[in-house]
Amino acid sequence: MDKNIIIVPVDGSTYALEAVHYAVKTAKAFNSNLLLLNVQPKYNEATAHLLSEKEMIQIQEDEANRIFQKVEPILKDETISYQTKIRVGLPSIEITSEAKEQQAEAIIMGTRGMGPVVGQALGSVSYSVSHLTPCPLILVPAKV
Repeated sequence: MDKNIIIVPVDGSTYALEAVHYAVKTAKAFNSNLLLLNVQPKYNEATAHLLSEKEMIQIQEDEANRIFQKVEPILKDETISYQTKIRVGLPSIEITSEAKEQQAEAIIMGTRGMGPVVGQALGSVSYSVSHLTPCPLILVPAKV
C-alpha cells in the first residue's frame, strides 16, 4: 500500500464492527487504506501436544477468516482499499507493533466503554493500546 494506513483491529464483536464503520468514513475523508487486523491467541505448551503446529495455524486462520467475513458486508459497496492480516500473540502488543511496522496514520478500534478502572482490572485491549500506541488512537464507543 502506498497511501496512509489506518489499522482497524477486528475480533468479530459489535464494538469492532462499529469501529469499521467509523474507519470507512475516516479512510474516505483522508484518502487512506484500511488494514483490518485480527490477533489470534498463541497456543501454549499445554495445548501444543493436542494439535500439530499446522493444525493450530489452520484453526487460527479459520477463526480469523470467520471474523473477516463479518466485516465484508460493511466494505462490499465501498470504494476504499483494504487488506486483511492475521497476527498471533497478545492483542495490545500485536496491534501496536503492526502500527509501528506499517508507520500507520492511526489506529481505530472499538471499545466496550467500561472506563479506565474496570478496563484496567479486566485487561481492556483498548486501554492497553492507549498506553503503547505509536500513532493517534481513535476509540469508537459502543452504541448506547
